[in-house]
Amino acid sequence: MDKVKKPLMLSLSKCAYGVNQSGFMGTIYLLWNVWVLVRSIHRYPKPTRDNLGRHNAVVLFDIWEEFFEYEDNPGRDPLLRALMILSIVTYAHDGYYGTRGDWFLERLVKKYISGEWQPRRPWLPCSFWKEPVDLRGNSDGVI
Repeated sequence: MDKVKKPLMLSLSKCAYGVNQSGFMGTIYLLWNVWVLVRSIHRYPKPTRDNLGRHNAVVLFDIWEEFFEYEDNPGRDPLLRALMILSIVTYAHDGYYGTRGDWFLERLVKKYISGEWQPRRPWLPCSFWKEPVDLRGNSDGVI
């Protein structure tokens, strides 16, 4: 795991803090490190329902699978799949980040239920999204 996680953390740090470069070279530097970051994530073992130990990791896997049924932007696919792999594998195998993910989700659900977090508008079409549009404004996914 060190061969995978160490380059990932290094690239993430470089993307977040960068160097004192701006303009074209700064952009190239950032893009290079994003590419290294995505490549590092794709070295993680591919998550499946069978190789995830934690129940919530399987739920997260199912949500990502449903997401990719609707997502239809090939240009963003590598980045989104990298985010999927990173979120599921990290949640399943790293208790530190898993518990922080639980905390964040609990707070997000509370904000959603209280009305502070505005729900999406399912009747508004979204580009590169294949979910059927509900013209009545109802959504079966709304809490």
